[in-house]
Amino acid sequence: MIEYIVSAVTNIGIQILAKIPESLLSLFTLMMITRNISIEDYGIYSFAVAYITMFSPLCDMGMTPIITREVSIDKQKGRFLIGTATILRMFMVAVYIGIIIITTFTFKEPVKRFAVIGLLLSFLTYPLTTVNSVFYSELKIWWLSIGNILRKIIFLGLFSFLSMFKLGLISVVISYVLSENLTNLFLFVVGLRYILPIYKFDIGFAKFLLKQSLPLFLTILISMFYTKVDTVMLSFLTVNATVGMYNAAVQFYSFMFFVAAVIGSVFFPLMSKLYNSKQFLRVAIEGIIVSLIAGLFILVIVLIAGEPLMLFVLPKKYLDAIKILKVLCIGIPFAFISIILGDILIIIGKQNLMFIISFLSSTVNILLNFILIPKFFSIGAALATSLTQIFSLVVYSFLILKFLPMITGDKK
Repeated sequence: MIEYIVSAVTNIGIQILAKIPESLLSLFTLMMITRNISIEDYGIYSFAVAYITMFSPLCDMGMTPIITREVSIDKQKGRFLIGTATILRMFMVAVYIGIIIITTFTFKEPVKRFAVIGLLLSFLTYPLTTVNSVFYSELKIWWLSIGNILRKIIFLGLFSFLSMFKLGLISVVISYVLSENLTNLFLFVVGLRYILPIYKFDIGFAKFLLKQSLPLFLTILISMFYTKVDTVMLSFLTVNATVGMYNAAVQFYSFMFFVAAVIGSVFFPLMSKLYNSKQFLRVAIEGIIVSLIAGLFILVIVLIAGEPLMLFVLPKKYLDAIKILKVLCIGIPFAFISIILGDILIIIGKQNLMFIISFLSSTVNILLNFILIPKFFSIGAALATSLTQIFSLVVYSFLILKFLPMITGDKK
């Protein structure tokens, strides 16, 4: 037990330290982009990223958490699972790209179609990321932090160079595509140090993966949909400049989630290893407490320092983004706790219920966006996000209490 605690603490510490340069690079990149392209082009780019991301779970089919769980339990079996999953991903990426390209012909603005299709090239190396599951199972998650830093360095370097040619939106798309693919290749090579996948398609493993991951796939798809639908809806209901303003605030909002992501990525494999043991409940409660404290701490920091930081990073034309960020921050503590509660449901084998949670949350979010965006524009989208986070936590909490006997060890 001691070695797991030491590994968990070490991973959290390393990732938090790694997030400092990563966050600084992200802020500097945002500064460069908002100063070198118009707010309209930034709005189009933000829409394109949201659009391809919203449907990107089709490429994974929810397999990553299942592979992480299985590799944590049996590394030898994980070699076959990763190989089979990679081949499945290749097929799903091809299907995904085809679907996205077809849907872009419904766009009224050709420039949006160009941005979306251009960014699809970033998925060329996506199947290789199946190996990344080993970083979670081996508690070597700092490699993913290094990969994120590398991704931002490559993006920033390419964009800084291309900006000299005044390419506008094109420079952002090229930088995004190359940084994603090069980083995926880097992490793939590093992952081979810890596991050597057997790239042989096994129909038995494929059925096992798809059966186990289908509820998660539907859950992740709907979750991703409702987290990105605000940007997409803003793009169709307002103008590109409004989308740009909103996503400038969202970038700062997203920075705050690195702590929750770090905590979740460490506690998930740890709780997976301890499930069916007496220590599981204690570790689960610790994860909830840590997430709550971290969420409240981040909320206070954002409310105090968010405004001067945004004024330092963004040009004055993005002044309205400050108000949007403050509204978004309301949901941070609720979202942090929901992440760890969702992990608990997956571990106790109730991942199918997460689909219900995601479906309900998505429905609430979409309805709120339809109601609030026409009246309050970007502020309405931000408020819809925060209210949805609160709603999701209520549902998660209800289900955790319902299955408390399973968590405490009484699985009758």
